[in-house]
Amino acid sequence: MTPEAAETPRGEFFMLRQQIATLEQSLSEAQQQAAAAQTSAERFYLLCQASMEGIVIQDRGRITDANQMMATMFGYDHTEIIGREVLSLLTPESQTIAATYLRSHADAPFEIVGLRRDGSTFPIEVAVQTIHGHETTQRVAVIRDISERKRAEAERIQLQEAIIQAQAVALAELSTPLIPITDQVMVMPLIGTLDSRRMQQVFDTLLQGMASSQAQVAILDITGVSVVDTQVANVLVRVAQAVQLLGAQVVLTGIRPEVAQTLVGLGIDLGSMVTRSSLQSGITYAISHR
Repeated sequence: MTPEAAETPRGEFFMLRQQIATLEQSLSEAQQQAAAAQTSAERFYLLCQASMEGIVIQDRGRITDANQMMATMFGYDHTEIIGREVLSLLTPESQTIAATYLRSHADAPFEIVGLRRDGSTFPIEVAVQTIHGHETTQRVAVIRDISERKRAEAERIQLQEAIIQAQAVALAELSTPLIPITDQVMVMPLIGTLDSRRMQQVFDTLLQGMASSQAQVAILDITGVSVVDTQVANVLVRVAQAVQLLGAQVVLTGIRPEVAQTLVGLGIDLGSMVTRSSLQSGITYAISHR
């Protein structure tokens, strides 16, 4: 054997050993990457299981995986929820909403109504992300039970409505105050615009106040009222007539010249009421004639 022939097998053997070493290194790196991926997958799985929100993966409309919270939220065992159609966990109305939303490929969360296994319903917030793989396209949905949030919102709205109602009552009382001057004389000063609603408040407040206090004279002061139309004038006449039926009397004070012209032009008969130019003169009349 020549030296050259002997050298050739050695060179091939050396190159083969290098290739084997390279393959072993690649295999080691692949094993490390696989181990890291496995660890990462396990951590992700643990995070999903520990989440207080439902997490579900679906493929072609069916659930391929879900965390325990997802199953618990809808009243199923974990094994029962796998393979179910996602839309079966929603009310019929919400199925339509969700289907429309998914077709639009929107990323913003949306609120619909979930359907539990026992038939009860509850509000949920859903956020969907589409994951495109090499061969399949899957959707990952994060589902949150927002029953407490909705309950808090309803309580807040109810509280706001109660506050608004209380404010409306307070404003009504301020807009139609009934002030006792003596045990026999009551004064109601009116300021601003007198519309039909406010005149009804005047009617109700005055009659209730006169009946409860058993006063003999009610002074309606309209010094602060610039406009009196037919409707307002007619209500004033009705108020006077109703107070008379209670055995009391109405004194109308503070009629401004332009209001007087309007009343004359409308042909309103105020004969059932005593009129005085000012509140002071009206109080003097009421006290001296009670």
